[in-house]
Amino acid sequence: MLDVKNYFSDVLDKKDIKLKTKEMRRSHLKSFFYYVQALMLDRGVEYQNPIPNKLVYQFTKKPGDIKKQSQIKEKIISSENLESILKYAKKNLRKKYFILFALLICTGARHSEIRSIRLSNIHMKERYFETGFEKDARKSTLKSEEGLLFFFPRQFSIYLNNYLLSLKGEAKWLFPAVKSEGKYAFLNESALYHAKKKIERGLGFHFKMHRFRHTLVNNRLIKMQCPLWLSEGLTNHKVSESTQVKHYASLTIKQKRALYDKYFPYREIPFF
Repeated sequence: MLDVKNYFSDVLDKKDIKLKTKEMRRSHLKSFFYYVQALMLDRGVEYQNPIPNKLVYQFTKKPGDIKKQSQIKEKIISSENLESILKYAKKNLRKKYFILFALLICTGARHSEIRSIRLSNIHMKERYFETGFEKDARKSTLKSEEGLLFFFPRQFSIYLNNYLLSLKGEAKWLFPAVKSEGKYAFLNESALYHAKKKIERGLGFHFKMHRFRHTLVNNRLIKMQCPLWLSEGLTNHKVSESTQVKHYASLTIKQKRALYDKYFPYREIPFF
């Protein structure tokens, strides 16, 4: 333990690297020694992870570790760029990617939740889908053990319905992929990010997948004056057990859909 702490203070902390990088190296070392700890326990030997946490040892924060306000990047995507992404995907990529990026933009769902939508959980008449049931898309449902409900705009129903008609009868997922053994599965993350890179190269700007969710919440607040608790409820971002959040959870699907329509901020985008 003392040797490791000396390494932190005499070697790592003195390196001309950012605080974030030092913390990342701490994390990697801690993960490695947890692995060692597990091996030792299998042999009946007690072993303590020697990597000190932030309470035991803190790295020196230098002026370069403090971000200037002028250097903080915008965390939302403009409506113009959102429209450009959809137009490029519709014209240059397979139809499923246009539908997928449109759902990312208009619902605020995470891409893992959208990639794993089952056809049986899409309700076209009521304009919503439920997701979060699949193993690879359950990050946000592990604790609640409840499906996630997301709405989509009436105008977009036309595009979604046309896409549904084009799917093969044996498909179970909205975005199916074929595994090497010939069995159907839902679209994997690498395929989505490959399509993302094509869009970025074609349009000449970069974006992060989670920005779609953040942008929708932000635009509801600024453009539509939507209460934060309601916007978070509509995107299934449950951050508290407040009375307001519980009130949203008690609303009917019809009432939630009406609130989604009322505070939808992208009516100027042609596909919505």
